Amino acid sequence: SKNPYHVLNIQNPISDYSIPASKSEPGIELFFGYEKNRSPVPKLFYKGEIRNLDYIEEISKNLKFGYSKNQHYRLTIYLNIDESFPMKHVKELEGKIEETGIYRIGYIVQSINEESFRHFIGRKQHLAMRLQPQVLDSLFPNRFDDLEQYSISFQNNKMTFNNKILSENELSKTIEETLEANPNYLFTLDYGEDLHFGNYIKMYSILKKSFSDKRNELSLTKYNQKFDWISREERKEILKKYPFLVKDNYKR
Repeated sequence: SKNPYHVLNIQNPISDYSIPASKSEPGIELFFGYEKNRSPVPKLFYKGEIRNLDYIEEISKNLKFGYSKNQHYRLTIYLNIDESFPMKHVKELEGKIEETGIYRIGYIVQSINEESFRHFIGRKQHLAMRLQPQVLDSLFPNRFDDLEQYSISFQNNKMTFNNKILSENELSKTIEETLEANPNYLFTLDYGEDLHFGNYIKMYSILKKSFSDKRNELSLTKYNQKFDWISREERKEILKKYPFLVKDNYKR
C-alpha cells in the first residue's frame, strides 16, 4: 500500500495548539513508526516506500536540491509520529535530521481547535520546532546562567511544574503568570527516553499556547490586533517581552 497509515501504526497526537503547515515554505512530509504486524523496529515511510533511519540523509539531499546553502534555514521536515512512540526513537530521528543540516521540523498533530479546521481545511496542523545545533552549547556554555529555570515534566503520568503536580489548565495558568512576573525566565522540558511522544506533545503544546496567548494579549493592548496580524517591527517588540526561552532537557 502507498498509504502510510496502512503500512505503519500511526496515531497523530492531539494538541490544543497548532498552526497550519505553510504552503509558502519548502518542506517534505515524513511518517515514522512501527510497521504493522512486524518487529518493533522504527521505520520511515517516504514516497510510498519503507526506509531505515539512515535514509534521512538522502531525504535531506532531496529537500535541499535547488536551494542555495543560505536558504537551507527555510527547509522544514514535517513529521507524522505515533503518539505512543517512546521519545528515545523521536530523539534518535531528530539527531539524524540535525546531522544533515536541517533544523526546522513540524510535528503533525490533530488539532482540537475547531476554528483552525474551519479556516484551514485540507492543510495539516503542526507544532513548529527549531532544533538547536549542539555547537551552541560549546560556543555559548553560559548563555542561560542569568535566567531562572522552571521545570516542566511528566512524573507518574502527571504533569508537574517545579515538581508540583498540576492539571493542564493549572499548568497553562502558571506558565502565563511566570511570563508576566519574571522577565528572566527559562523553561526546561525534563523527560526521559520512555516518555510517550503524545505526552511530550501535551507539555510542548501547553507551552506554545501559553506564549501565544501572552503575545496576543500584549499585541491587542499595544496595537489593537493579534500578534499574527501586526508588522514585523511590531512583532519584534512583542518578542522582546516574551521570547520563547525553552530548553529541551532530554535524559537518556
